[in-house]
Amino acid sequence: MRAMTVAATTGAFTIVPRHIDLSATFSNVPVSLAVGKRGNVTLRITNQGTVAAVGVLQLILSASPNGVLESSSTEILRLSRRINIRPDGSLAMRLSRLQFPQSPGSYFVIAELDPNRMFHDINQANNAVMSTTAVVVS
Repeated sequence: MRAMTVAATTGAFTIVPRHIDLSATFSNVPVSLAVGKRGNVTLRITNQGTVAAVGVLQLILSASPNGVLESSSTEILRLSRRINIRPDGSLAMRLSRLQFPQSPGSYFVIAELDPNRMFHDINQANNAVMSTTAVVVS
């Protein structure tokens, strides 16, 4: 028979169910682009959950003159990419040759992660992120 040691705690602890929590930040966005030129952005995707995020991630990038996804926004990328991000891990995605709007103006880049909820993300509120600065198209 094996001996077993058991220790008690006087403090409280929380048991959290297994979950995925994806979020993103832009780490590289162009400051300006000439009309008709393509640009690159880097998006860092983080899994703040307790289990690995493994599967095909859908991602939509849009350019918005006012930072809001609405009729004035222009979709500049839609892709599906296989990911495997461990808990508290992240992945940098370099997205190349993006076609920004042809009209001169300032555009914020907005990323939507997992719009169809394939990962059953526990916190959908952090699945959309906007660039902190606008891209000036002139």
